[in-house]
Amino acid sequence: MIKAALATAILLSPWVMAGAALGAAASIPEFSRSTQIAQLPRYSASGIHRCGNEGGDKHSCIVTGLFSDCNEAAMSLRTRDCCPTSKGGGSSTGFAVTYCIPDVSGR
Repeated sequence: MIKAALATAILLSPWVMAGAALGAAASIPEFSRSTQIAQLPRYSASGIHRCGNEGGDKHSCIVTGLFSDCNEAAMSLRTRDCCPTSKGGGSSTGFAVTYCIPDVSGR
């Protein structure tokens, strides 16, 4: 228990340590003025599903989204089968990521 508390205290910044010593209410204004919010990178990604149905008709549909990294984008977009809701219907017979780039839109 003492080792865990010591390890936690070592990892905390001086501002957090000072805030803990002064009491939470007294430290909040000073703490908030001296910190910045870190923005985690986001990636805009798109993928294309190749669709097929029982009649043999083939078409494609596009899925897009914002993700924390390109691996998450590829896995998530692959599971978003847009074929059943597209004009030709059917289900996905293939998938490919078309792009994954850093998002600079600020969304």
